Amino acid sequence: MKTKIIFLYLVFNSFAFSFGQKNISCGLGVVFLNSPNIVDYVSTYGNKINEFENFPEFKIAIAIPIEDNLNLNGEFSYLFSTFNSENIYPISHEIKFFLPTIMLQKVFEEQFYNVKLGVGLGYHFTEIVEKSLGNNPKYNSDGFGIKGETSLDIQLDENFYSEISTSFRANFFNKFSQKKFSPNFISVGILLGFKFYL
Repeated sequence: MKTKIIFLYLVFNSFAFSFGQKNISCGLGVVFLNSPNIVDYVSTYGNKINEFENFPEFKIAIAIPIEDNLNLNGEFSYLFSTFNSENIYPISHEIKFFLPTIMLQKVFEEQFYNVKLGVGLGYHFTEIVEKSLGNNPKYNSDGFGIKGETSLDIQLDENFYSEISTSFRANFFNKFSQKKFSPNFISVGILLGFKFYL
């Protein structure tokens, strides 16, 4: 799985440097994620999980202009959370999502800020680790996901901007081979970050 992510990053990175001015960004946010199958799975072990559970998000991205007011954006987002059992038999679940995505962004430029509307597609990966006494089985799955995003970039310096964005995601994963369910989800999120123009 990690090899696939690195390969996708290198392909996009080499592609990006053949174009003009780019910007790179990073940010931290929170995603409210709904996956009925994950809720059922985690609840079976007595772990508390909400219908819409919050997952911290870390995102890095690079955007390149492909024509006036249109960007091609490549990003990698990492979502994660841990759920602990309240039963006598201790078990916790670590759930991670690795979400590389290619997006097209429409840019509306103003004097001191930019507004961007984007939509994209990615091949995504997920991992669940069951942690208990002396036994930590790991389960992996992959599949496709779509993302829509609205972002506001506010100029702080000549080439330095702050970023506020909101997003919607829908992901469709294959079934875990041993668990016989797929961790499909929908989510909404908000993220704060910084952007630097090269």
